[in-house]
Amino acid sequence: MKTPARKLMFNDGYVLDRDDIFIASQLQVHARDDRSRISVLQKGKWKYADFDDAVLSVACLQKSRLSFFMGHNGRILVGGLGPPVTEIVPKMIPETELLRIRNIAEQMYVCGTAGQVYRRDANGSWQPIDQGIRGQKSPHFEDIGGTGPNDLYAIG
Repeated sequence: MKTPARKLMFNDGYVLDRDDIFIASQLQVHARDDRSRISVLQKGKWKYADFDDAVLSVACLQKSRLSFFMGHNGRILVGGLGPPVTEIVPKMIPETELLRIRNIAEQMYVCGTAGQVYRRDANGSWQPIDQGIRGQKSPHFEDIGGTGPNDLYAIG
């Protein structure tokens, strides 16, 4: 009996340089589940791991070479300095999703539905910076960008 193909759906990727590539994907059989397949190319070798959240976005810090795989439920797998660790973004509104993680001026930011915007502090904690815009009737931010902490924009 032939084994069924295990097709991947690619959600996002990040190229740090030609030797460091990070990819977030899901096996097609888990498309509606909170499970992802993370792929990392480092020093010419691919490594794979599964993660219990639907990873929608990937980003890296250039200087420290930390990688961030962000799941829509607020779990972020951080790798690069020893064993990977999971950080939690404390979503302020239940039943919302996080949609994008970005490196802006060597600082990590996350945005999502209901106007959510967070910044990672030096201790690895995620702080909300969306006072005055967050709420059920706020726009769903699909992406975030800018040149630094005083020049941010989110697209909804």
